[in-house]
Amino acid sequence: MTGLIQDVKYALRQMAKNPWFTLIAVLTLGLGIGVNSAGFSLANAAWWQRVPFPNPQEIVVAAISDGSTAPSYARMSYPEFVDVRSRAKSFKAIAAFGPQAMVLSSKGNPGQRFNGARVTPNLFSFLGVKPIRGRDFTLDEEKGGSPAPVLISHDLWQTRYEGKDDVIGRMVRLDANPAVIIGVMPPGFKFPDSEQVWTPIRQWGGDLRGYRYLNVFGRLADGIRIEQARAEVSTIAQAMAHDHPDTNKGYDALVVTFMDWFSEPDDTLFLEIILGAVAFILLIACANVANLLLSRAVHRAREVSVRTALGASRWRIARQVLVESVLLSLIGGVLGLVLGQAGVRWFEYTMRSVGAELTYWTSLDMDYRAFTYCFVICVVTGIGFGSFPAFQISRTNVNDNLKEGSHQTTGGSRARRMAAALLVGEIALTVMLVAESSLLLRDFLKLTHFDSGIDSTNLITARVDIPYSTYQNLKRATLLENLAERFQRPDRPTTFAFAAPMEGTWNMPLELGDRNIADATGNLPWAGTLPVGNNYFSALKVRILRGRNFEATDGRPGAEVVIVNQRFAREYWPSQDPLGKRLRLTLAPALDKTPWLTVVGVSSDVVQNGIQSGAAAVVYVPYRVNSRGGPAVILVRSAQTEATVRELRAELGKIDSDLAPYSIMTFDELRRQANWGNRFLATLVGMLSLMALVMASVGLYGVTAHGVNQRTREIGIRSALGASRPRVVWMIFRQSLPRIVIGLLIGLGGGALLSRLTTSFVIVVVDSTDPIIFLSTFLVITLVTTTAVLIPALRAARLNPYDALRSE
Repeated sequence: MTGLIQDVKYALRQMAKNPWFTLIAVLTLGLGIGVNSAGFSLANAAWWQRVPFPNPQEIVVAAISDGSTAPSYARMSYPEFVDVRSRAKSFKAIAAFGPQAMVLSSKGNPGQRFNGARVTPNLFSFLGVKPIRGRDFTLDEEKGGSPAPVLISHDLWQTRYEGKDDVIGRMVRLDANPAVIIGVMPPGFKFPDSEQVWTPIRQWGGDLRGYRYLNVFGRLADGIRIEQARAEVSTIAQAMAHDHPDTNKGYDALVVTFMDWFSEPDDTLFLEIILGAVAFILLIACANVANLLLSRAVHRAREVSVRTALGASRWRIARQVLVESVLLSLIGGVLGLVLGQAGVRWFEYTMRSVGAELTYWTSLDMDYRAFTYCFVICVVTGIGFGSFPAFQISRTNVNDNLKEGSHQTTGGSRARRMAAALLVGEIALTVMLVAESSLLLRDFLKLTHFDSGIDSTNLITARVDIPYSTYQNLKRATLLENLAERFQRPDRPTTFAFAAPMEGTWNMPLELGDRNIADATGNLPWAGTLPVGNNYFSALKVRILRGRNFEATDGRPGAEVVIVNQRFAREYWPSQDPLGKRLRLTLAPALDKTPWLTVVGVSSDVVQNGIQSGAAAVVYVPYRVNSRGGPAVILVRSAQTEATVRELRAELGKIDSDLAPYSIMTFDELRRQANWGNRFLATLVGMLSLMALVMASVGLYGVTAHGVNQRTREIGIRSALGASRPRVVWMIFRQSLPRIVIGLLIGLGGGALLSRLTTSFVIVVVDSTDPIIFLSTFLVITLVTTTAVLIPALRAARLNPYDALRSE
């Protein structure tokens, strides 16, 4: 123990004696440990943080699935939930919820949209959470009746109702239906994600067995394992498939732990990419510091030889170097903690700027896991990068180093080989990271700057939930037509649709009037269908290539018409005139079909389902023909965004105070928000690759400069014998060239594999083998590494032979 304390004191003296070396090493390690600390904090919050419910290990999620969806998207219908609840014996309790946005309004308080959920009355007792004001739901409130009881979040109580106690028992309207507030949930509670309004599931009547919208939780009974619960629910699912083949054939049970359900595949891939990138940075930082220590080891060879001659063992010498490297790593770790928390705060800021939210119980603050990880990585890192110089310095040849005028040729050459190997690894890792950054950046730029097929200049989008209980079928279309007519001006074209461009379509089975297009089993192909307002194409400046635009009478009886896009016309009538052709869209196999619709126009292609699928075939139908429930999108072209939004809210309030527009933004902002994950990932990996590039170039510069210092006398002799400056530069550059070439080749090969691995797990719109990606990577790395070598080489060429020959 005494010897270890002496080693620590000696290491501190050495660090104080060489402040520039210490500063560079600490900064390098701080960056490497900092980005790793930030990456682990994100992973810790997503994968390992404890959920705020009693005995969370007992909670499982059960679903009925055909195997085509991830666990986080699998659901049950209400009748299926009732069957499982009544038959399953593996659970001591079972509860369910269905996320649903809701509009809360009251007299004198206009409608406001909130994320909410319809829940079984026992959900909160299942979770072990009680209201802090009022009461919880009672079991008989699942049966229906009016008004509907409502629980609200603490935040909503504070903001909308100013924290007043008289909120309990207050009559309100929930989605235009009478409701009463019965309680307020604890501060911060927004289960499962950002919900603020909860009301009981009501039995809708009719067989909605195929409408799967409920997330079902079960708490395992004492002594029951998840495998037993899965087997029991599977037996129930098989019975449902036998009793209800139309809706349940091919469906089986899916039972997973709560955390497996909570962790979505996209989130996991996102974190794995980040953790892989920050691991590269740490390896490069370790290689850099190892090279710094190797350089010092050569200079300290005489000192170490004296200590060895006086009786110090090789282990004692190696331990001294390891203690110094671990101390450097621990000091760098303190800086890394600060930088890591700054990185986490940047991540939170980025999420808030695009309206994204973390789950209410998720905290990115450091806990004991994060501190333990940081400490362990400091120690392991210190031992890791300290092992190379420790091995080098412990094998010092005492006799050679103590000779007068010795240059430590043997030890220096061994150190140079180690440094060369570390540099090759640095360059290879940097090339891989820069190639990955180029791939993600090119993908993001393509997502951002592609042509969507519409003129997005001054285009404002707003969504509005239209209560189905009040506005059914044609009433929905009439409401939207009246709004567009009242709001529209010559300088402010206004229209509406089921979804904005890039936001998808409603897929429906398609029939053609001129031929049968069903497959051998009788199944019809699906067609992307988009219900739109009559002036949709003129407002969005989408060209009608053939035929005509919609008219005000279209969609009424006797005027059942459609417009198809160019892609649809090419797919189904490649060598025919599509005008006058008829098609039919089936709502559902068990329901009546819509009338035959006549094609009256062909529009230019608009990217409706995302850039990954390009401009897919789309059928545009008048909103009156297909007044689908759910939210509608209002599209207004106006240069005065704020004034337009205020007028739109006021106009909707005049029509119906229960209507609350939300997600109001320009179309360009909508695209940026949709791509925030790609932007964040490209920005982060780009920053990390730039950091790696700087580290690798500094490391290459340092090793080259050290080599120049070691060969000062040789350079002086060559210069004195007539060697020209270009020849000296080439001599120095030639020494580093093999390292650069080998590192580039290994890195480009690894980058190609890494890019393919990324594109196999993450959807990107660029080719992973795009030569531009690797050519740009090659040029950047070549330029940076060449510059890092040429700087000390040029300085060596300018050496005065007289001064060089006098150096020792």
